[in-house]
Amino acid sequence: MTRQSIAEELENAADRIADISRADLQIILRRAALMLRNVAGVLLKPAAEDALKSLLVVVVGMAACLNALMLPPKEQRKRAE
Repeated sequence: MTRQSIAEELENAADRIADISRADLQIILRRAALMLRNVAGVLLKPAAEDALKSLLVVVVGMAACLNALMLPPKEQRKRAE
């Protein structure tokens, strides 16, 4: 997979976050993490680094929400307490 195809997958997942399965989201996020890990020697400007960190916060938040939505109702109540 190329960086472009992974970026397109992430954008597509963000567009349909309510419909994507947890397993598919995990695969997409792991591919993105692997691609980022394999990029060597990339120097980012502070603004780009801040943007990536903000994106990471959003993606992690979406994953947490999706995870909570997929819990059985009994588990959702336990976590809410």
